[in-house]
Order: sequence, then C-alpha cells, then structure tokens
Amino acid sequence: LGTLGTLGEMAACVGAGVSYRTATGASGAAGVLRGDGVAPLDAATLDGSERVTLVGVTHQATSRGDGTEVGSRGRWYGSPRVVTAWARRLLEPAPGGEETVFEWEIAGDGTERTANEKKRLDEGSYDATALASALEAALTGVSDTLENVDVASIAPFAGVDDRRTVSTVSTVTAAGSLLWQCCLAARNRVPGATTIARALLRDAGADPNAGGSHGGGGGDDGDNFFSTSPLWWAASAVEAGGGADALDLVRELIDEGADVDASGRYDGVEGPPLWWAAIAARNGEGEIAVDLARVLIGARASVDVRGGYGPGVVRTSALVLAAQGVPGNGTCAELARVLFVAGARLDAADAAALALYRFGSAVSVVKSEIGAR
Repeated sequence: LGTLGTLGEMAACVGAGVSYRTATGASGAAGVLRGDGVAPLDAATLDGSERVTLVGVTHQATSRGDGTEVGSRGRWYGSPRVVTAWARRLLEPAPGGEETVFEWEIAGDGTERTANEKKRLDEGSYDATALASALEAALTGVSDTLENVDVASIAPFAGVDDRRTVSTVSTVTAAGSLLWQCCLAARNRVPGATTIARALLRDAGADPNAGGSHGGGGGDDGDNFFSTSPLWWAASAVEAGGGADALDLVRELIDEGADVDASGRYDGVEGPPLWWAAIAARNGEGEIAVDLARVLIGARASVDVRGGYGPGVVRTSALVLAAQGVPGNGTCAELARVLFVAGARLDAADAAALALYRFGSAVSVVKSEIGAR
C-alpha cells in the first residue's frame, strides 16, 4: 500500500484506479479499492491463505538516474527491509493454519550517511543556545510552546548529541540530548516539539539513539537508573494523545536508525517502546495504539521483551497487558491479535497472571453489584 503525497504520486493514483477496476471488473463509484499501485488487494490473494499487507510499500521500485529508489520512501517488495519483514512469514506460518490478515508497516529505508555527510555534520556552526533555552523553558513550565523557535535555521553543529542538564516541570533534574528533550516535550504535548525533533534529525544530523535520564532513584546505574531514548518518549507521546504527529515522529526516528528495543524506565513504567502501544490500547487511545505496534513490529521490534506498569504489573509482556482488556476493549483485542501473529505467546506464568487478573476483575464486579443494592 503506497502513500499519496506529491503530484506525481497523485497521477500514479489515477493510473492505479484504472488498473484496480480492470483487475476486479468494477465500474463506476464502487467504493474505495486498496492496492499497491498496480494490483488491488481483492485480486491479489487466495481464499484461505494468509494475507500479509505491507503498509507503505509499492508494487515496484521507482529509481532516480543514479539508481536510488524513490517513491513511498524508497520501499517496494524487493527493498532489503521489506524483504526482511515478509520473508519471516515464510518461516512463521499463520497460527493454526487459519487465515490471518496482518498489516505490517515497514519503517526505515536502510540508508546510512556517507563519510562526506558525516564530515559536513561535524563541521556545522549552528548556535543551539536559543534552542536549548527554549526547551528548558518548555520542560520547566515557563513556556507552553516551542513554536517560536526558528526551525528553518537549524543546521549541523558540534555537540548536537551532547547531554545537557535541564530541570523538568516536576523539579526533577534531567540530562539528555536536544533530540531527547524534544521527544520528552512531545510527550508533554508541547506545541512545536515534534517539528523541532524532525529538524534535528534531518538538518542537524542528530543521533536517534542519543538519549537521556531523569537521574537518581538509588539504582546501581546511578544517573542512568531512569534512562530513556528519544524513541521511547516519542512512543510515549502517542499514548499521551499526540496522535498522528507523534506516530510520524516514531517513524522518522526508526527511519534514522533508532533502536526499537531500547528499554526505558520512568515513573513506574519500564519496558521497550512497544510497551507504550499496549498501555495506549488499555488507556483508550484507539486504533493508533495498534498502528504504533505495527510500526515497531515492522521495524523488527521484539514482541517478547517484558516490562512493568505501576506496582501491580511487573515483568509481564505486552500481550498479557493487551489480553487483560479483552473482550471489553476492541483495541486491546486487535493489538493482541497483531502481537500473536508476530510471534508473541503466553507462557505458564503469563497464563496464571491473566487468570488471576480475571478472577480479581470478577470479584470487583460482584462487590460493585452488591454495593449498588
């Protein structure tokens, strides 16, 4: 499923529509047909087979004069990262032999900066003083926006990934890269934070894995006890209601090489970025929680890494957390399906924990009913 954006892509969309209707025999306004730009989904699968839909991937590669793939972020069925995604389904057939529809979203084009590009980044002369001050003001509550930052002027500069100490609105001292601070601000729903984060990635060459920490806590790692990555906070921003803007930031961080399994720990939450998808589903964020999971799984995030959520949920999996919301929460049910198809499974301890949770929920319902009479 390709994306629509440029004028050229719009023209391609018209051609795709003709191709789709030819393949399906549909005519007139028969509704929306989805496909890869050449073949519609309805004509591309066999009854009873597993269907793997690759979101953001086109039927064929479009190349520049130098042979570089372009269009849909340079992704088609033969792109290296795309092959990695669909090929593993050959080794992991649909569970139980049943038909499974699973939409992956492929993130990252696998590109790396050349030596000349790295040199250009190191030799930049952008003065980040005003940006650093604006971020501290936003994180301490002195300012409620970052939209006054001159994003167009952001350029490569030395020390872009250095940890800078800043106090947060809760007076907790934190230290992290400017990109990390932007992602933290995005979690706090500060307007303009995601725009600056993208500029730091694209224009300043920020390291997507240059993280930070809220320090202290008495852990063996000292100031790194509450360490987190930019991606961790970007995923958290999705859970906090950041919507499509926050999800796009997650995609861009992954595109630039962010570690999708980098675990973080802060304020009772501990786990990888995928953990936030389960929390978002439980907290009623809707379909975007599943979209977040698809993005991360498409980038080969592990579905088995465990995490914690408050004092009552310790060292459990995203699948268990999602399953706790079933059947009342439809988003949790869909997320559980996505995780299961991606290989997540419940072990004996998970099953026992889930059964105990169900029992506790049932007791709570009974008490509420008795109390209401």
